Amino acid sequence: MSETVGPPQARQGMSKGCLISMIVVGIIIVLIIAAGLVCYIYREDIVKAGTVTTLNAIKGQVDKEPPPGVDTAQFNAMTQDFITRLNADTAKVDMMKFQALMTTIRTVMDDKMVDSAEVKTLEMAMFRYYPELGDEYNLGPQYESGQSDSTKDTTADTTAH
Repeated sequence: MSETVGPPQARQGMSKGCLISMIVVGIIIVLIIAAGLVCYIYREDIVKAGTVTTLNAIKGQVDKEPPPGVDTAQFNAMTQDFITRLNADTAKVDMMKFQALMTTIRTVMDDKMVDSAEVKTLEMAMFRYYPELGDEYNLGPQYESGQSDSTKDTTADTTAH
């Protein structure tokens, strides 16, 4: 009996390793798309949560090392009131106002130290977002005009007459 051995038969389909790799890559792509979709749907809640976390960190730093001339009780109460209003606000976030607030918060957090001028600037940013805070915390006329002591134009007219 003689058996004839012919050429080896080519395998049909992919190897198991390649198939498993393609399945894993497909699952990762689906997870990335799902995460992006969730972030898009809940973007306002995510932005609010980040803002609350950052404001609580600033509040903690002001409590830990109070800057001279800052009424920490008023700042803490105002910040907590702002956080409560932000969390309770069901209206769509005005991204232009929110961007201005976040720029101020980022500026305050940049140097890792909060001084009295930065506290005033942050109070003004919270007042601009919720103007009714001015009445409740008696912020004074500089907030009504939109300028704090740290943002007033101090340049003098130096032209000769």
